[in-house]
This record gives sequence, structure tokens and C-alpha cells, in this order.
Amino acid sequence: MKLSIEPWGVNIPFLLLAMVFWIIGGIFHYSHPYFMILGAFEIYLGMIIRLFFPARKYIPVQLLILISSAIPMHVMQIFSSFMLVILEIWAFKDVKNYGGRIIRNFLVFSSPFAFIVAWSIFNYWFLICALSLYLLGVNIGVFSATLNNKAIFGFKQFPLVILVIVMAFIKQMLPFLIAFYFAYTFNEFKLNKTGNFTKYTSIIVTFSSLFLGDFTHAFTLGVMAPLFSSCILYSTSKYNYVKAWVIPLLYALSYYLRIISLPLSEIPFGIASLYFLWLFKDNLTLESLKLGISKAFLQK
Repeated sequence: MKLSIEPWGVNIPFLLLAMVFWIIGGIFHYSHPYFMILGAFEIYLGMIIRLFFPARKYIPVQLLILISSAIPMHVMQIFSSFMLVILEIWAFKDVKNYGGRIIRNFLVFSSPFAFIVAWSIFNYWFLICALSLYLLGVNIGVFSATLNNKAIFGFKQFPLVILVIVMAFIKQMLPFLIAFYFAYTFNEFKLNKTGNFTKYTSIIVTFSSLFLGDFTHAFTLGVMAPLFSSCILYSTSKYNYVKAWVIPLLYALSYYLRIISLPLSEIPFGIASLYFLWLFKDNLTLESLKLGISKAFLQK
């Protein structure tokens, strides 16, 4: 029973592997798209397991996902996505057996199935759409806590799911999806520097893509990187969330600098990523890996 509920820092090896893939993608530009999406996929795997299926009883499947996803062949990513679906079903069955209640976050829990399709087709934009499902779903809780947005679950999420499906075939839907997401969940204005900068930079950067035309990097730098940072820091190092307001600004700067110089744009991206790791550093200890909690919380 203890292993059924006891977590561990399963997201840490995935995050470190993601950094390796991003470094490779930054150095070797001919393979830049592939290794950057691999890095994003690793962070996704680590965080969805960390937040929803972290128990040690799942370690065999968790390690199988980690090992298979570390092999840079898209067929292995199909396999790791399939194993994630198996893990999700197993965890849901356990929650039901224990008498627990499953949060009806269709955006999050449909993403493993979407990744199976996206990796099977091996289409970068479809992979972005699968990632969008998770990012929009998991940050509902974050923005509800930080900006007092409405926490929408169940069938109320279907308009967002439909818009993501439409975006898979019409890239120009990206900024309208992001704008609708924040309008649909808006409740009242709340002062929170990190939350508001994350929100407004994602809207501004994605709408800029309608004129600049780079929808992929508008998503990765305007939506993916800031929302990943926001979610990870809030869920693991909440005490540092207030310090993370500069991160979305740096990622946005990286997007606009791409117009001038690709190497130049890598500077704010690198600074933002290193700063994020510094804010996250309390989770990178052996004790945190073992117990699945920040060192700062363990010392209190």
C-alpha cells in the first residue's frame, strides 16, 4: 500500500534529459527542430507523470518510458506515448479502486493519445497541438491560483479541445486559441507579476506570428516555454514563483530576435532556461529525487 501512494522525483531525470536534447538542438542546427521537440516531449512526460502518476509502484513503467523516450528515434517516442497511456489507465483504475475521484481534465488526459497520433504521423505541428492540450489543461490550476481565473473541467473544456483540433489543420488559429483560453477562463483581474507576464506575452507573441509568420517558434517561445516554466515552478517551488516574472519576457525577446539573428536569439533563451534551473535547483538534490519534494520544504 505504501508504494501505491508514495511519490518520488520522477520528473527530474526527464528534465535533465530535456536539457541535453535542447543543448544538442542548439548546437546542431540541421537537427534543431527534432531535438527541440524531443526536449519539450521529455519535459511533458516528466511533468504529467510527476503531477498525476508519481507513485513508486509505477516505477517499472515510468523507467520504461524514460529509457524509450531517451532514444532519439520517433518510433521509440510512439512506444513511450503508448506506455504513458498504459500508465494513465493503470493509475485511473487504482484511483477508482481506492475510492478516489479523478479530476476530469480532458485536456491533460487526452494528450497521451494525441501524442500517439502525432508521433505516428511524425508531424511537428501535430506534436505542438498535442503539447497544447497538456499545457492549456495543466495551467488551468496554476492560473486559477495565481490570477483567480475560473477552473474549468469536464465538458466545459470541450471548446478548447475543438479549437486545438482546428489548429492542427489551420496554424493561424494559434493566437485565437490562446486569446480564447484566457478570455474563457477569465474571472477578475488580479495582480500577479509572473502570472500576468506569462499570460500577456503569450497573447502578444502568438498574435505577432500572424505578421511574422513563424507559428512554430511563436508557440515554443511564446506559449510552451513560459507555460512549462510557470507550471513547474508553481507546482514544485512555489516560493520562487514570484521571482519568475522575467522568464516569459526573455522567451518573448528570443522570439523577436530571431528576425534579426538566430544565434543572437539563443542568448535570452539560454539565460531564461538557466535562470529557470536556478529557481528550480532545490529539486535537483538526491533527497529531492528520492522523496519527490523540494529540499526547501524538507528543511522546514
